[in-house]
Amino acid sequence: RPTPPPVDPGDDEPDEPEGLTDEELAELIRRQQEEARRARIRKIVTVVAVVTAVAALIAVCLVLQWIRAERAQKERDALAAKFASADPSDPASVPTREEVRRFSDLIMLMLSVCGLAPQTGEFRDEYAVRLAAAHPGALAKETPEEKLSELAARSSAMDADAVRTVLGAIAAEEFGYGADPADMPLMARFWRRMYAYCYRREVGMLRRSFLWFVRRKL
Repeated sequence: RPTPPPVDPGDDEPDEPEGLTDEELAELIRRQQEEARRARIRKIVTVVAVVTAVAALIAVCLVLQWIRAERAQKERDALAAKFASADPSDPASVPTREEVRRFSDLIMLMLSVCGLAPQTGEFRDEYAVRLAAAHPGALAKETPEEKLSELAARSSAMDADAVRTVLGAIAAEEFGYGADPADMPLMARFWRRMYAYCYRREVGMLRRSFLWFVRRKL
């Protein structure tokens, strides 16, 4: 019987795939680089879109906050103007008790920010003398607005007595039966002068910006 031929062990192994040509390899590399470039572009576009959206949102919030701050400023100016024109003979021109409390709070807040808050145990007369002495130039001079008003012609200076009257009006509103309408123009003059000569000149711009823009108080 004939002997079968020997089996070559390599005959059962699969044929190895043919290698890529230089052109095919170059095309594969080009496609991979193109896909990586597209991925980078998509990432950049996404980041830019997110940053733009966040910046737009921040800008809108800042604009809205600015509008609210401007509105609050106009309300304070209108309140001071109402006090300046208060006439005891015309009840319609006299601020309400709520408005008096609001204006009194504004005055005391401004004095506190200026470092002129009442000291512990300080009597009203002592406090009035200290305030009048702290800014004698501010309280003794007319502002440009006052030079045009009849009110200034009647009283062009504020001394300790005038400051005491203002403090008394605030105390009467807080603890008594309400401020005397005759004292309200003096309250407005005190506010305007201390705001212009003390608050705006002695309080730092950053703090004033915070109080005006963020808190919308002064």
